[in-house]
Amino acid sequence: MIFLTPETDIIIAICNGISATTLVTVSFILPFLIKKYNDKKQKIDSGERSLADAFDKYFSDQYPKNDFEWYVAEIKAIIKRNEIKTINCTNCKKKCTSSKYMEWFETVDKTIPEVNNFSFKVGKIGFKIELSVLFCYKCITKKVTKKAIS
Repeated sequence: MIFLTPETDIIIAICNGISATTLVTVSFILPFLIKKYNDKKQKIDSGERSLADAFDKYFSDQYPKNDFEWYVAEIKAIIKRNEIKTINCTNCKKKCTSSKYMEWFETVDKTIPEVNNFSFKVGKIGFKIELSVLFCYKCITKKVTKKAIS
C-alpha cells in the first residue's frame, strides 16, 4: 500500500474537483451553444430564402401584381422580422441605418437592378445580421458611382 503525503492528496483532490466541474459545465453549456448556433443559422437561411423569393417574384412575369411598392414592403418585412438595424454598402464600405436606407430606396430610380440586390452578412464577433447592398445614399453622390448607375 502506497501512502501519499497530505500535499499530494490535496493536489489530487483539487485536480479531481476541476475535472468534475469542467465536465459538468461542458455538458450543460455545449448543448446550449449548439442550439443557439443552429437557431441563428436557420434565421439566416430563412432570411436569405425570403430575399431571393421576393427578388424573383419582383422580376418575374408570372407575378404582375408585384410592383415596386410590393417589393419595398417585402424588404421592410424581412428587415423587421430579422431585426436588422444596419445596412452595409459594398461600394463605399460604409454602414447606414435600415430606416434611412429604406427611405432613400423608395425614392431611387426603379430601373436600376443593382440597387435591388440585397444579401445577408453576419458579423465575425458575436451574431449581428446586416443586409449588404451595392449602392447606398452615402455613395450615390460620388462621381464614379453616378457614372456606374446611369
